[in-house]
Amino acid sequence: GQAKFSHPVDNLFQVEKALGDLRLLKLHFKQGRTYTYIFPSAAERYRFCECLYSLSSFQENMKDLGRSTTLASIKMDRTTSVGESLTGIGGIGGFKPGDTEDTERIAVYVGTWNMGETPPEILSQWVLPSRYDVYVFGTQESTYEHRSAYSNCEEDIFATLLEACGKSFKKIAGSSLWGIRIAVFAKGKHVHKIGNVQISQKPTGFAHILGNKGGICVSFTFNDTPLCFINCHLAARKSRVKVRNMNVSEIIGTCRHGRKHIDVVDQFHHVFWLGDLNYRTNMEWADTLERVKEKKYRELQRDNQLADEMLEGRVLCGFNEGAIDFAPTYRWQRGVE
Repeated sequence: GQAKFSHPVDNLFQVEKALGDLRLLKLHFKQGRTYTYIFPSAAERYRFCECLYSLSSFQENMKDLGRSTTLASIKMDRTTSVGESLTGIGGIGGFKPGDTEDTERIAVYVGTWNMGETPPEILSQWVLPSRYDVYVFGTQESTYEHRSAYSNCEEDIFATLLEACGKSFKKIAGSSLWGIRIAVFAKGKHVHKIGNVQISQKPTGFAHILGNKGGICVSFTFNDTPLCFINCHLAARKSRVKVRNMNVSEIIGTCRHGRKHIDVVDQFHHVFWLGDLNYRTNMEWADTLERVKEKKYRELQRDNQLADEMLEGRVLCGFNEGAIDFAPTYRWQRGVE
């Protein structure tokens, strides 16, 4: 039938795909208007979203060329409440009923940085711009006198990180707990593929209420794949292994996303845990320095508190730690090579 409403893709704020009912879809627009649809099947919802993403990609390409994007719009024949069906989607954009869903592979960069309460400078040695589809950054001890171009520290850091990603990126989420921060950026062509963004925090500092230590959790869906990222700063000092383990348990127990009765680490397809975990090596100081000079980082990684605790099942069960191919940076002396 004839479309009653037409919305530019620019006005689409978020695509929310229900996890419980794979037919349910909500489109949130910047003006506060929300359209809710139930498709005849999950495949029909998928095909509709693919068309939507194609419009978004077309718009981004036109922007890069400096051309008008008025053709990139979403036409709605009506607002459909939950329980009603939206039909006639199968033929849009060349998709036919019975088509199989394609898997889109993306590259995700996850980085963590204890900033030592100093402003960020050139990040080119840490961040390779435009090489990834999604960038996720976690910082700790990132409270300092912000630079004059910004109104606060969070704005300073997030703007600097966004610039490091590349000009085509957009901020998806950002949150701060004292000096602990997390920010998620995605290529502009992917923004409308991301939905169900949720953020939560858990301070684990003094009396479990101060945010000098703790964690921030960000979760979202990319297409229909749920992802979760947790940035933390755990208790310091070598002897406080049990306290660090407890910090992790508190963060997992408090940050409830999606299905509230299920831990965040058990309900997402991929969970990334990052941050300054503060677990220490078991080696003596002299032996540690010797391994560093010889670049025997694997030996350092094997003989450390975190590896022991994970092996015994006392913390981060089921996680796999990535390879460490760089020297330790703890207590790096500023201005000294």
